[in-house]
Parts: sequence; C-alpha cells; structure tokens
Amino acid sequence: MHELSLAEDLVDLVADRLAGPDLIGRQVVAVRLRVGREAGVMSDALAFSWDVVTVATALEGARLDIEETDGDDLALAALEVLALKEEEPCAEPAAVTAR
Repeated sequence: MHELSLAEDLVDLVADRLAGPDLIGRQVVAVRLRVGREAGVMSDALAFSWDVVTVATALEGARLDIEETDGDDLALAALEVLALKEEEPCAEPAAVTAR
C-alpha cells in the first residue's frame, strides 16, 4: 500500500512548510490535497494512512481534505492554520506540489 508512504511524505512536506518564517508558531487545522482520479491513489487508504502517520506529530488531529480531480495530479493545495495567539483560521496556499 503506497498510500502509507505518500502520507509520510505529505507529513514531511507540511513539516518543511511549517518551518518557514510565515508559518512558525501556527497550528495546522487541515491539509488540503488534490488527487487525480488517474493518479493511482486510493483516497480512502490515504486518509486512513494520514490518521496513522500523524499520531504524536505536530499534525496530530489535523484534517486531511482530499479533493478528487480529473487527471493524474497529486498536489498539496493549501494548509489551514491557526495562529496560536489569535486563534484566527486562515488558508495558506501551498507552494509545494508533489508528483
């Protein structure tokens, strides 16, 4: 099941993004992912794997929102984050695309 390794890679991508100066000190509420129907990825298996690989990480409890699209794309679309002090949600466009 390659969805498990995809989920692990996604956690790494998000962790790298969180290390950037614009997101330091923010909590991830949701990760939005675009998955093409022809990408060879089972969305249900990826969602289950996400729940497994995020345990005891900074992403534990963060939702994985999967948007199924036509084609074969697999892309990190956005991160929904909270500022720890202000508690105001914001959608942060992702600068990372995975294939």
